[in-house]
Amino acid sequence: MKELQELKSFLLSQIQSGLPGEKAHMEMASYKRPSADAVKRKRLGARASAVMVGMYYKSGLLHCSLIQRPDYDGTHSGQVAFPGGKKEQEDPDLEFTALRETEEEVGIEPSKIEVIGRMSDLYIPPSNFLVTPVMGVLNAAPSFKIDEQEVAEAFHFPLRLLYDEDSFVTERIYLPYYKAYINAPSINFQGKIIWGATAMMLSELKSILNTDFLEI
Repeated sequence: MKELQELKSFLLSQIQSGLPGEKAHMEMASYKRPSADAVKRKRLGARASAVMVGMYYKSGLLHCSLIQRPDYDGTHSGQVAFPGGKKEQEDPDLEFTALRETEEEVGIEPSKIEVIGRMSDLYIPPSNFLVTPVMGVLNAAPSFKIDEQEVAEAFHFPLRLLYDEDSFVTERIYLPYYKAYINAPSINFQGKIIWGATAMMLSELKSILNTDFLEI
């Protein structure tokens, strides 16, 4: 389809021309981030991981797939995220990790996703993950088949909400890692609160995208 091909070409050109990275991330940062030098030192011992920022048109609007983690005794309990996870030793690269984890968590076959490239890495201090968002495009809206051990719910997120000021809220959230509450810049989508690393990645995606591609 012409629209999808134009979207793919545009996204590739945006990646090749340089990513906004930290500047975009900080617009949705939930707390004071470590300094750039501190992050570089931490990255040396960070666990590599990847998530899939998979985009597609649904009912004429550009969407991406998001998941909500189950409640559990851990750092990211109940949080909204992109499908993804840690890089296994046998994974040849982070693109493979993102595709593999997406199939495992929400049942989207790798053959259904055309990988465009990588967005900016993001270090997550509480879990010591260095996350690489992998950008992909699907020809059609996926049907989800979730792994209930890893995913409580999967849903389609309309990317036009990134440009709707009414979707942005400040949410008071407890961080077990820091044993403190924070006021986190967030996105409210049908009662689901998107904050932290996922909101920061969406902020970069907003900087990359052009509003001309939000609908067809």
